[in-house]
Amino acid sequence: MRERHSAQIMSRKNYKIPQTRLRNIRYTFNTILVVLIWRIFIARSQMARNIWYFVVYLGRLEEINGFLLVSS
Repeated sequence: MRERHSAQIMSRKNYKIPQTRLRNIRYTFNTILVVLIWRIFIARSQMARNIWYFVVYLGRLEEINGFLLVSS
């Protein structure tokens, strides 16, 4: 009887999801949720769209400046 009980406990431990995997799933879900909300917000708000274009412009400016610094 005890052997059977210990076998059940061991099998439950084997099926336990590791904390790191749960954390990664949570981070992925939160990221997808933020992106969806942000996309809806951009679609409905001109100010959010302008902020997004400004952020993208700064990223491209950084790429151009980084390229110029590396190539000279």
